[in-house]
This record gives sequence, structure tokens and C-alpha cells, in this order.
Amino acid sequence: MSPEVMGIAIVVGTVLALVIAFGRRRSRTAASGIEDALAAHGAMRCIAIEGVLARLATRGGSPDIVAAWARLERPLLEALPDCPPDLKAPLAWTLERCAQACSNRAIAQSLMTVRNGLMP
Repeated sequence: MSPEVMGIAIVVGTVLALVIAFGRRRSRTAASGIEDALAAHGAMRCIAIEGVLARLATRGGSPDIVAAWARLERPLLEALPDCPPDLKAPLAWTLERCAQACSNRAIAQSLMTVRNGLMP
């Protein structure tokens, strides 16, 4: 094998390893954020879920949003009565951004239903 081919193979291998490592780290971070949100109670749960959804709306893909929403929808609904009034508008905006980023129509509709319930 020539030195040029060997160099290209090393570069490609390194890039693939970095992509895989970053993907695993991102999945662990999202999962730990969900676990932290589920462990919280009352207003803190509402705040934590808004943070998780905001990160997913910005960096997550549709499959990440679908998986997270399956776990977070009911706990969020249970926490909404304790949700600080100042957080309701940012939470509504975050839910809308998640719905826009989600290609699963049923999940996007569910996100928007909760969002619409927050609006006066």
C-alpha cells in the first residue's frame, strides 16, 4: 500500500472515530438530561424539561425528539400546574421549535397541543 493511500485511510478512520464518539456522547448527554428532569419534582421538573427540550430543538434530530417526548410528555403535563408563570412563554416557544424540527406528524401535533394549552 502506498504512503498516500495509507495517510488517507488514517485520516478517514480518525474522522469516523470522532463522529462515532461525538454521537455517543450526545446520546448520553440527552439521556442523562431526561433522567435528571424525570427525577425533579414540581416547578423544577418543568424547568428541567424545558431545558432538555430546548437542547433537542437546537441540536437534536427528529428521532431524538420523538424518543424524548415519549418519556417527557406525561411528566410535563403533571408538572404544568407548578410551572412558574415566567417560564410558560419560553416553554411554549420551545415546544413549537421541537414541533417544527420533528418529522413525526403525531408527535409534532402532540407538542403543539401542549404548547397551545400554555397560551392565554
